[in-house]
Amino acid sequence: MMKKALCVLLCAALLLGLPLAVSAEEETDFSWSLEGNVLCISGEIETQEVYPWADAADSVTTLRISEGVTEIPAGAFQNFSALQYVTIPKTLRYIGSSAFENCALLRWVKMPDGLVGIGEKAFAGCTKLAPVYLPESVAWIGDRAFDVSAVLNCYAGSAGQDYVADNGGTYRQTGTHALASAKGTWGDAGTWTLENGALVLSGSGAIVCGTDGRYPWDAYRADIQTVELGEGITELGKDAFALCRKLVKLSFPQSIENIADSALDGRVEVVGFTGTAAETFAQNRGLSFTAVETAEETGETETIAAETEATEAPAPEETENSEGTLTETEAGEEIAPTETAGQTEPEATEAAPTEAAEEPEPTETEAGEKAEPGETEPAEQESTVPTETEPEKEPVLSVETVTAQPGQTVKLTISLSENPGLCGLYFGIDYDHSKLTLEDYNCPNKDFAQEDWMVGIGQEERAVWLQPDLTEAEGEILTLTFRVASDAGTGDIEVALTDIAGVDDQANSVRVAGNAGGITIALGVPGDINGDGDVTSADLLRLRRYLAGQDVTAETGNADLNGDGCVDLLDLMLLQRLLTTK
Repeated sequence: MMKKALCVLLCAALLLGLPLAVSAEEETDFSWSLEGNVLCISGEIETQEVYPWADAADSVTTLRISEGVTEIPAGAFQNFSALQYVTIPKTLRYIGSSAFENCALLRWVKMPDGLVGIGEKAFAGCTKLAPVYLPESVAWIGDRAFDVSAVLNCYAGSAGQDYVADNGGTYRQTGTHALASAKGTWGDAGTWTLENGALVLSGSGAIVCGTDGRYPWDAYRADIQTVELGEGITELGKDAFALCRKLVKLSFPQSIENIADSALDGRVEVVGFTGTAAETFAQNRGLSFTAVETAEETGETETIAAETEATEAPAPEETENSEGTLTETEAGEEIAPTETAGQTEPEATEAAPTEAAEEPEPTETEAGEKAEPGETEPAEQESTVPTETEPEKEPVLSVETVTAQPGQTVKLTISLSENPGLCGLYFGIDYDHSKLTLEDYNCPNKDFAQEDWMVGIGQEERAVWLQPDLTEAEGEILTLTFRVASDAGTGDIEVALTDIAGVDDQANSVRVAGNAGGITIALGVPGDINGDGDVTSADLLRLRRYLAGQDVTAETGNADLNGDGCVDLLDLMLLQRLLTTK
């Protein structure tokens, strides 16, 4: 996003000696900068007794946290008396205790999809906070996380509804939470499926969080009731199933070797093999443990034990067998005769490799000649077929960032730079469909003509551009027209490009990078129904017509004067009072 780029530029300016109000950067990727009343943070924030920006608590009005941050630690922005707006990245998973406590002027915070937990008193004392829309991924909310005046828009049956029932506030249903069905991958080749609350993982190796601090199933933690790990999985990383408030049973395979202490919480039944890390984990955590069949009771386990014993057993003393018969190990494993050249495996004896070494090695293998056992295979010839071009410069697609108000129509331009020569482009367009609707597109660049584009309009928009002639043109290539939802709230809506692919005139694929942008939803003038920047009797008339169902446009974001998330007669009355006292 451009805002993330702005943070990077601010830090770079500091290093170059350009004027900045305040900035700091540590040896890690963490950095922060203060420009005027805007505090910009990138990189993971470590919990501290006193945060380096504490002296700006009375002046910061806007907080921007860059993508990649997964947690806002406890008390990070507590008592920021002037703070009004917070931009939270999609990568955020946890908001710590008292993170924004007593930010009395805080008006808007967008909770991203994938957010898992909100600590106790995280937004306590934020009395002006607009209605909060909680995603379904939120599995846990601490006590008194919000002020009693808070309005929580959330799904029925979700953690948000439970929180309101226990702590007070106003609950508004945005839908009914239903158990999700989902699937995906983890690690290099692992897979996971979620069906009717049962999460099943298969594959091998360690299950650990990604570089972004997330797990693939984060958005479904509220749905997970049971977890089954397949044979071959060796490790379960930290927070893998933490805050899964409905989780009641987790089954481990015999292959499990290590389980992080924070892998899960709550009173969960642990199922696993006796004598494994699963049993130890259950004992250390005081959890109930249900043992599966032991090694003596399962043929599979018995076979594994036998193979292990055979592997570790010392080689037999007798290495010769004049009759050429097979010799059995103590575990019953067959080995090849020790003196039969070309048949004896290296693990059985050293005779075979010795014989092979005495033979003259061929210097060249003729075409069609079959290599004898023991001969060195010829080196692979380097393929002359091009698989992917490596241009001197890598093309980049960038989405601009613009500002709009709820209910407005806005144009968003995609630009191309560092073009090495292309005749085809493909990319997906990813954004929050509940906030934005793609209505149209056009092409401002004659080298990327309208007739050469095809953009799908729907739930999964994709764009395809193709022409026969190679072009190195750059600049604005495609403009997308979005309508902002009237209830979009304020803050940033990211528009990202996914699955980007390019092709040149030789049918070679060309790597293309992508930079996300988006739309910053800003509050307009309360009561400015016609969008002219002022509040007059014309706005009152426009709102009356709008409520009467007449065919008129209205800036509904400015019309919701009481902040209850809808435009109705109460807003009309408040607007009339506003004009009377004006």
